[in-house]
Amino acid sequence: MTSSDDDYGQASNNNNHNSVSITSGNQHNNTNRRMNSNNTNPYSSSTGIEIRALMTSRDAGAVIGKGGSSIQKLRADHPRTIIQVPDCASPERVLIINGEQDQCFDALQQIIPALTDSSRLSSFNRRRNLNAGGENSDQTQSNNDSQITGDIPSEVRILVYQIYCGAIIGKGGQHVKELRQTYNLDIKVFSLCCPLSHERVISLRGKVDDIIECIKV
Repeated sequence: MTSSDDDYGQASNNNNHNSVSITSGNQHNNTNRRMNSNNTNPYSSSTGIEIRALMTSRDAGAVIGKGGSSIQKLRADHPRTIIQVPDCASPERVLIINGEQDQCFDALQQIIPALTDSSRLSSFNRRRNLNAGGENSDQTQSNNDSQITGDIPSEVRILVYQIYCGAIIGKGGQHVKELRQTYNLDIKVFSLCCPLSHERVISLRGKVDDIIECIKV
């Protein structure tokens, strides 16, 4: 697989996508962090891992829940992690999960559906508002109701340091192609780093379980 728009692209600030950054406690010193063909886990560390997820304020609200109920339950369900969504004045906020590896991934696995549902509901509401008052508004409403409950793939965007992206892509794109086939995911490695960052975006789109298993590799 050669470089093309299908595999690489410019990282965007699309608020409908979620970004995840995963790092280990000794990220800058551990030379075995790379996601490579030998299945070395880039996120494993004796001191645990950290996951950072970039999301819209709307999605953050879905994670936090009314009165903080949802995030409190997440913390109770995963006592060996620290889960927080710091306040931020910008339109986007950062979900931070750090702690024991298995519990961090399990927490992320629970959170992704909430993000997907939040984005799906927002899209549904926009379509409903656009079609309000139209001649076929009743039929459109019915179609939208079906779409919102449909099997829509989840999408997560992980942030990976640029120096590790070559190992993830593989020679001629062979490794990322194998990941796509193995986990039945739409995976795109963006060619440019995020603004003011040395990290690139890797988008994974598909079923939640497949996304988590792929990230663990």
